[in-house]
Order: sequence, then C-alpha cells, then structure tokens
Amino acid sequence: MKGPFRFGLVAAAALLVLGYCATTPHSSVEVPWPDPGAQVRIEIRGILSEDWWIVAETPGGRFARAMWTNWGPARTANLYRTEEGGVAVVGAGMLAATLSLPPRGQPREVAVRGNGRDWRYLGVVTISDGPMRFLPASAAPECIALYGIGSVPVRADMQRRECATP
Repeated sequence: MKGPFRFGLVAAAALLVLGYCATTPHSSVEVPWPDPGAQVRIEIRGILSEDWWIVAETPGGRFARAMWTNWGPARTANLYRTEEGGVAVVGAGMLAATLSLPPRGQPREVAVRGNGRDWRYLGVVTISDGPMRFLPASAAPECIALYGIGSVPVRADMQRRECATP
C-alpha cells in the first residue's frame, strides 16, 4: 500500500469509529412506562459533548432525537405521562420533548397542549454521581430547575432557579 491509499484507509477507519461513537449511547436508562408495549429511554451520546436523547419505542415503530447538549449543570430530566398517554421531558431549563406513544402507531413528536397541569410526574433521570439512573417520583420530589434562564411553559408551580441534586 502506497502513502495516499494508506492515509485514505486510516482516515476512513477513523471516521467510522468516530461516527459509531457519536451515535452509540455511552449512558442509558430505561424509564418504567405504565403502558404495556411502550418503552422510553433517556440516553447520553457524543464524543466531545454530552448530548441528551429521548428514545421511544412502541410495536408500531421507534423515535429518537437529541434534546439538548449538556452545558454544565443540566444533569437531570423530569419525565411525565401526558393526559393523552404520551411522554413529556423537561430538562436543561426547557420543555425538551413531547411525544405521542400510540399503541399501534409510530411514536412521534407533538405540540404541547395546555400547561401540563394534568400530566403525571413519573420521576427524574439523573447522572449526578455515578451512572445514569431513574429515580421514581416517590424517591425524588418534582422540581424543574431553570438555572436562571427564565421559565418553561408547563408546570409553573414546580419551577425553581435550582433544585437539590437527587
């Protein structure tokens, strides 16, 4: 193998490895979901950053997308079951995702309806000390940390500048 060809092979291999590392979660936690057949996970992906993802699966399909890149103190995500049976995630001082989880259809992103008052708080995903973990509502009281960046359009009575680390 000559110089340019060898360099091309090494570069291609490096890109494959970096691509795999960027899209493969290095932390993941399953959220106990009350509806049979639906699965919800929060994952952290990335090489040089921590990108928080939501992954939802039903018998009808799969949905995955990045919610935010960790910018410092944003180490938690509150999870809710919406009044329609979907999932809402609040974290990093924002409403990060709202998904519909139809039993026979594909999970999909939906617009927020209302102020979240009828949502049921399920618990919080945290990665404060040690591995990523899910703490149910019975172990972690609801608190939406805003980190001084304003407010979110839901659950106004639960919003605080900072929350105790669960």
